[in-house]
Amino acid sequence: MKILIVGAGRLAQRVVRMLSLENHKLTVVDANAEKLGKLRRFKNHTYIEADPLGLDFYKSVNLGDFDVVVCLTRSDKTNIIIGSAAKRLGAKKTIALFKEVSPIEDLDDLKSSIGIDEVVSLNRESAQAIADLVFDDFSGKSDFFAKGKMQVLSFRANNSPDLINKTIEKVGALMPFLIVALARDNKVFIPNGNTIIEKDDLIYIAGLTKDIQKFRHIYFPAKTQVESKNIMIVGGGEVCEYAAELMSKKSCNIKLIAKDEKNVKRLRRNLSDALVVRGDFEDFRVLEGEDIEKQDVFIAATDSDELNIVTGLMSKKYKVGMAISKVEGLSYSLLLDELSIDQFVNPIGICANRIVEIIRGNKGLNTFVSFSGRAEMWEVKLRQKLPIVDKKIKDLNLADGIIIAGIEREDGLILVPRGETVIRQNDKLIVFCKNESLKNLCKVVNPESTPTFFGEIFR
Repeated sequence: MKILIVGAGRLAQRVVRMLSLENHKLTVVDANAEKLGKLRRFKNHTYIEADPLGLDFYKSVNLGDFDVVVCLTRSDKTNIIIGSAAKRLGAKKTIALFKEVSPIEDLDDLKSSIGIDEVVSLNRESAQAIADLVFDDFSGKSDFFAKGKMQVLSFRANNSPDLINKTIEKVGALMPFLIVALARDNKVFIPNGNTIIEKDDLIYIAGLTKDIQKFRHIYFPAKTQVESKNIMIVGGGEVCEYAAELMSKKSCNIKLIAKDEKNVKRLRRNLSDALVVRGDFEDFRVLEGEDIEKQDVFIAATDSDELNIVTGLMSKKYKVGMAISKVEGLSYSLLLDELSIDQFVNPIGICANRIVEIIRGNKGLNTFVSFSGRAEMWEVKLRQKLPIVDKKIKDLNLADGIIIAGIEREDGLILVPRGETVIRQNDKLIVFCKNESLKNLCKVVNPESTPTFFGEIFR
């Protein structure tokens, strides 16, 4: 597809990286040369240094020539103007990023009123992710894929001592899931049968959702057995407001602490079912006064990554059941697994996945879970007769950094594959892939891009 991306910030950079795995023709425009420079390592794309609202930009491109126009600038107004113009000029699909979207605003009404096909709200997507985590009562971190039929769970080995000092082969013989990766000493790797699990390892397992849930109930009992949760949220922005709105529908006791008087007034006006308190949440005497030690969930969703990490860490000192921190910066990605915070929400990653999902239209390749920025889980649909079809997994000689964690058959049957499992045409493969192998994985989806098909993936 011919795709125009307007803006070259962090979100656009992630979208470009993901789309570069496929045979798209990308054009990226931004007035900031430094931001564009970070993208030029992705070859064969067009980069235009220009003001997206300036005359020079409109002289250099025809908006109507693109299959998809994605507006990802920091300005909602700019995204509306360019997205609407592109649609009027003939672009087949337009996507606009919105940051300031009211929690009560209907997105369908918004799309129709401005003439844009899809609206992605950074704050709303983040708030929804937070609410989803709150109502998952387990301390292991998880993601669902294959339409919810399979699940990836990550947890510390020291939370399940029965696994420590055992080989992967022995654990695999006892458990109905696959250990797809281990994180050890800030490195993610695919273990072999002889790898011994160590007490500080971060373990990633994949399996049928029902089997993972049974495992979680054994090793990660719910922090609270009552339906109504005590939830403390710090921060006064749109993410906090919308998350509180979503969770208030579940009969939760929500206490929201904000510093700014203007935010406090807005939150009190819009959140009738939450207790809104004005206070300096950086002072833990304030949080102690608001009974932080009695909270089932603590959510740090301020505009500062550093503050969200620090307050999230401190909340665990008060024995909070679950701590959730919003973290946007990729610079922290290698540290997150080493921290005691239970869950992290990355708005950039969430929105990038959503945007790419819209562009792809659920065809071919979807990404689900990031392994602290060092690897990802992907779904790969084998839509044609490829060289790996009708072969056993053990005979594929997979390249380093790639492992098939699950298979969804054409009839909907889900398998946790073993070496003897045979790959069939129209299978959907759930694949763990390290970052350095993503280019190779692309050729699974686009074999026409190389005459050797899987030459670089399957040696």
